[in-house]
Amino acid sequence: MLENAIVRELIALAEKEDWDSIDQKIPVVCNDDEVRNWAYFQGIFSKTDNVRDLGASILEKAEWPKQYYDTIKHYLIGTLSTEKHKFAKFRMACALAAHDEWTDQVLEVLKTAPDDVKEIAGKYLKKRDIQ
Repeated sequence: MLENAIVRELIALAEKEDWDSIDQKIPVVCNDDEVRNWAYFQGIFSKTDNVRDLGASILEKAEWPKQYYDTIKHYLIGTLSTEKHKFAKFRMACALAAHDEWTDQVLEVLKTAPDDVKEIAGKYLKKRDIQ
């Protein structure tokens, strides 16, 4: 699967750690089929930490089509369990929480979130009535 221009632009921004620009672009493009498909077929499996973070961030904001819901959930749960990069792992947990997939591991990752994303974690935990 070749990356389209939008995905290439997002990858370049992730590699530069320009998360402000990414955060502005993701809501606009996350439901594009090619962008979303890239995120769960390639993005979350990338060898690059920031690209895995990007893939999970896209899936956090995207609607998951019913026919792919179980596949996306399965891939995210699998990658979450092996992820070593704290921010990619955090975004994978957020993507699952955003779609009401509350495994013990999702809860643990959100409860122990890095300080600079604690506020985001708190919003998901509040949604689940956990403080």
